[in-house]
Amino acid sequence: MDVFDELLRGVRGRGAVFGRSVLCAPWSLRFTDGAYLTLCLPLRGAGWIVPEGGEPLRVEAGEAAVVRGPAPFVFTDDPVGGTGAGR
Repeated sequence: MDVFDELLRGVRGRGAVFGRSVLCAPWSLRFTDGAYLTLCLPLRGAGWIVPEGGEPLRVEAGEAAVVRGPAPFVFTDDPVGGTGAGR
């Protein structure tokens, strides 16, 4: 079993919510629902995952990021442009 398998087996989900957003810069999505796993997948361009109190992580089109919760985070086009977590 690898680390990803362990992560998925350790989460006991009770439901799922799926959403799609079509956004133009500047954009920012703040996740505060306390989900244990969130999938961020930019279809074009790139985005930044900015966890509260953490370093931004760039996610390019074609890449996927699984964010482990339940702490809030922001998915944004500009990690320092006033749209990050706690700003």
